[in-house]
Amino acid sequence: KLQSGLLKKLEIKQFKDCELVFTCSEDDENLGQQMAPDTEFVTVGNGVHTEYFRPSGAKSRAETPTLLFTGTFGYGPNRDGLKYFVDEIFPLIRKSSPETEFVFAGYEAQRVYDELGIDTPGIRCVSSPDDIRPCFEEAWVFVVPLRAGSGTLLKILEAMSMQCPVVSTQLGAEGIIHTAGKHLLIANSPPEFANAVLELLSDADRREMMGSAASEWVSARYSWALLCG
Repeated sequence: KLQSGLLKKLEIKQFKDCELVFTCSEDDENLGQQMAPDTEFVTVGNGVHTEYFRPSGAKSRAETPTLLFTGTFGYGPNRDGLKYFVDEIFPLIRKSSPETEFVFAGYEAQRVYDELGIDTPGIRCVSSPDDIRPCFEEAWVFVVPLRAGSGTLLKILEAMSMQCPVVSTQLGAEGIIHTAGKHLLIANSPPEFANAVLELLSDADRREMMGSAASEWVSARYSWALLCG
């Protein structure tokens, strides 16, 4: 809370000292405009390389239900989200679907795995992979259990582009224009989150439809080729 208050004061000062401020989402633009009404704000959205993040066709989904969470795990909000998922959400999922596995992949994943002392069955990590796309291709559902942080999450856009259905907290999906239930599922409490994941795991047709709809939406709205054109 102390850090947040100090940062807000700094942001207000910097916003007021500038003639033009670029933000990555309309939510950030609106907040900034409230903090510095006389400063001009412009949103230049984040995007994803849709030609790179797309299924290769050479790899199929994992044989057993597999969940994926990606990110830089030395980053506080990602670490908190991981611990939250492992401690409070994944046990609820395993209770109804004991064969489900959870993979978290990204920079410093192994270090955080060791530091958190994770010994829960069905959980493994992929640390600093050269190519993250095979992890997306294996996953049945991509999870974003974030409770802190801000901005547009590129990991969600990457998952959507890879046609992997997404379950996220409201905060995790902040800044991404979407239709809940069509492009991704929003769930905020552990039971809601677990139930949303279980619904997708039990319905292959819905997973495929959501993955396809999300991929088409990202290509039409968040492709770097489109944003930079």
